[in-house]
Amino acid sequence: MYTLTSEIALRPVTLEKHSELFGLMEDIYPPAYEHLWEDGGQWYLNNQYSQENLSKELAERNTHYFFVDYKGTLSGILRFITHSHWPDGKVENSVKLHRIYLQSNTHGKGVAKVLFQWVEEQALQFGMDAIKLEVMDTQPQAIRFYEKMGYTVFGTRKLVLPGLHEHLQGMLYMKKDLVPN
Repeated sequence: MYTLTSEIALRPVTLEKHSELFGLMEDIYPPAYEHLWEDGGQWYLNNQYSQENLSKELAERNTHYFFVDYKGTLSGILRFITHSHWPDGKVENSVKLHRIYLQSNTHGKGVAKVLFQWVEEQALQFGMDAIKLEVMDTQPQAIRFYEKMGYTVFGTRKLVLPGLHEHLQGMLYMKKDLVPN
């Protein structure tokens, strides 16, 4: 367990905690993203948070996957990968911030900011040059937050998945270059 502040802690996601992860994501994902999907996001939840996919993601080299506890309550997830593949497939000296999802009761409380700062500290400890992420271009609040945290857009792509509305498939690549202290 990592204690980031008196109110925020991280616990490793494990395969044994699959049902806890799936239940949490059933609470978090649909309110924010159901409009993107023909089925309200059920395919995405079943695919990305299946036990099989969790097993695969936990086995990936250089992956760091956590539950986020806020005030002692399970409130989100955070997953990042060091020495990531980006977007041309070659390994880079960067962190891919792959997943950050938080319950709505954490919004505006500084939780995401603390998590981003902690990931940046980790990236610097791992000797990484940058942190990169992807965001749906239909999520202006998230984009504004990432920009506030120092991220800039460096590319775009379409996310083509079964049941994802075609006109909502736009993704932005964003990154923050790191400067060692």
